[in-house]
Amino acid sequence: MKPGDLCYVYCHAYQDTTRTAYMPLPSGKRLDGKDLMSWLTTASSDGGTFVVIADVGMAASFIRLPFVYNVSGGSLSWSRGCANQAQDENGRVIAILATDHGQPAVTIDNGSKELYPGYHGLFTWALFSYLRNQPVEVDLVNLLLHLRKHSGWHLAQPLPQVSATIEGLRQAPLGLWAA
Repeated sequence: MKPGDLCYVYCHAYQDTTRTAYMPLPSGKRLDGKDLMSWLTTASSDGGTFVVIADVGMAASFIRLPFVYNVSGGSLSWSRGCANQAQDENGRVIAILATDHGQPAVTIDNGSKELYPGYHGLFTWALFSYLRNQPVEVDLVNLLLHLRKHSGWHLAQPLPQVSATIEGLRQAPLGLWAA
């Protein structure tokens, strides 16, 4: 990637009986999240940014980045909750995740008679409903609050996450970021 490049990655992963999340490959092999993140951080180390969107169970376990963000006082705050598991802090990677560690992803029937009726991932549906009503720049704080509000309505109460490498957060490709 070249400086200024932006690439969105939407991924799906599975979980086996040992509660290990992985992405199945066409060859039949499995791609572990730490390998995927290693590839993305290496590919983005010259200046491009990857934004990973994952509507999967155990997303925070599959996409392990060193900084996990939360909303505190109307701005983003961070912890190093995943630092001991993360493979690399370099590169520019931001992840918007449907679930925290150990949580299932949720599928809903949107009940709509409009475009795209039927079953969809709750996180994906909430994400697209938010983006559809936004200007070009997206405020990440409001996005995270919106995703958590809509996820909180479901009995399973999945907790959407935002995590990043330190350079990923500084890149801020989604728009308005709290300082």
